[in-house]
Amino acid sequence: ALISDMPEFLGLSIGLYPVTFAAFVAGMKARPKHFPVTSFRMLRDVARDSLVIQNTLGFCAHRYNVSSVLLPGGRTLYIRADYYITPIPGTSSRLGIILAYDYDAITRDSELIAQLSIPHPAVTKYDGPTLDTFAFLLEVADARVTASPFGVLGRNCYWLADVLFCCMAR
Repeated sequence: ALISDMPEFLGLSIGLYPVTFAAFVAGMKARPKHFPVTSFRMLRDVARDSLVIQNTLGFCAHRYNVSSVLLPGGRTLYIRADYYITPIPGTSSRLGIILAYDYDAITRDSELIAQLSIPHPAVTKYDGPTLDTFAFLLEVADARVTASPFGVLGRNCYWLADVLFCCMAR
């Protein structure tokens, strides 16, 4: 389900998943992509083996976002944006991106909390968010987390999911 050709498509030199927000954004700046974001979702992980669920006795669940991007030829790319408890291997970043063509593969054991649906570009004149604008939003989030790192009552997966969702809604 994870796609090995996407790092090359975005100009990334690594094929590891997840990739950091910074690596994703750098790839976008190298090769801007004006592909339309057709939906944006906030989900929560409800898997019984989830560390967040175990550590909070089921009171809290990990949250993350998934955006749907319409690629040339009509194929949909799903981009999962996450705030991880521990840094991504080989980096100091806790912010990661997973790319997939299969929505179910990156949302397994999850429940939908909220969704923004954007009119399909073929149906209306499209003036909604694009992959470029989403990458810019990730760049801002990455800068905020770098300046003020993780905190249980501050910058965490809830903060990231809410901020990204509210910004995409604007």
